[in-house]
Amino acid sequence: MSSPCSIEKCKQSSDVFCYTCKKNLCREHLKEHDDWLNSEVNHLVEEMKSVSNRYMTIDRNKLINDFRQKLDKWRDDSYKKIDLIYEEKRKELEQDWTERVAKPRKGIDLMQSKLNGLIRKKKATHEDISRSTTAIRYIDQKIKDIEQKGIQMNIPTLFIDDNLTYIKESKIEETDEFQLLSSYRSIDCSAQSGVAFAANNENLLIYESDYLNLLNRDLVPIQQIPWRYGHIYDMSCYSIDSTRKMVVLYML
Repeated sequence: MSSPCSIEKCKQSSDVFCYTCKKNLCREHLKEHDDWLNSEVNHLVEEMKSVSNRYMTIDRNKLINDFRQKLDKWRDDSYKKIDLIYEEKRKELEQDWTERVAKPRKGIDLMQSKLNGLIRKKKATHEDISRSTTAIRYIDQKIKDIEQKGIQMNIPTLFIDDNLTYIKESKIEETDEFQLLSSYRSIDCSAQSGVAFAANNENLLIYESDYLNLLNRDLVPIQQIPWRYGHIYDMSCYSIDSTRKMVVLYML
């Protein structure tokens, strides 16, 4: 004896057990069940259209320009910072150079004045000659140092981290809903007549070449019976009784 239909207030006997919903359904409610599923698919189609339309309205140029403006501002601010540091160091350089060059100039002026005094007095001694010679050679060496060494500066290479500015992505865990898993097992099917099938957690039912074939989870054939009632284009639900006799309950 079949179970009653699971739909509330329905007094009809069930003709189909839906393994997805885990409900016994009469033919009338099975049709309503399929109509509801088809309706949900249509809703999903409309929702997908809405999502697609929203995607098409994205102003890509505006988004890119907004980011480019931020990037340009970062560049301008960086240039200003570099220019500011440059001006500070340039002033330090000029001041340091002026002070360094001024030292030999003072020595030269002092020695010229001293030598002029010795000439006027005409009383130069060996000690005056020795000290003046040492002083002149000292000044000469300082001038050579300036000519040969110039200004010693430590200018490190400007290092800019490439990751200092980056395009931030939303931290959303994404899963590929369209990725196909590798096949568990496979069976040969005729490509001429087409194949209709239905499955539950235990078995697979296949219609092929006017035969109904029942297979287990390992795709091992359990039962095969001829089908003489016309071509089956699709199967929605099926059931197997306790004696393991095949009972096809709803087909198209």
